[in-house]
Amino acid sequence: MWEDLELGEDQLLNAFGGEENIGACLRVSFYPKCPQPDLTLGLSEHSEPGGLTLLLPDENVAGLQVRKGENWVTVTPVPNAFIVNVGDQTQVLSKSNAASAQQVVPEPSSVNSVGATVL
Repeated sequence: MWEDLELGEDQLLNAFGGEENIGACLRVSFYPKCPQPDLTLGLSEHSEPGGLTLLLPDENVAGLQVRKGENWVTVTPVPNAFIVNVGDQTQVLSKSNAASAQQVVPEPSSVNSVGATVL
């Protein structure tokens, strides 16, 4: 990845703490179904602040949208596959060779769902 971003071999590793201090966080979220999704707000537009985010979405619920140009595109979950989002820190380190993804979840789901995220 560092080659594609035109970075030095250890630049990403060092920027995120080096071999001694690098870390990650796993967040598992349960989203209960919403009885009246039309009366609530989803997750507002945002980008990921870190380096990379790996999201294992619920394959039965398509809710995540990403900005492509001026439009929002729904990300269709693929069974047993991660969604990889480039974060703001990687965009800065790469001098915008990799763009941080703007994303939104426009409304809560009408079914229960679970998502796992590695930050």
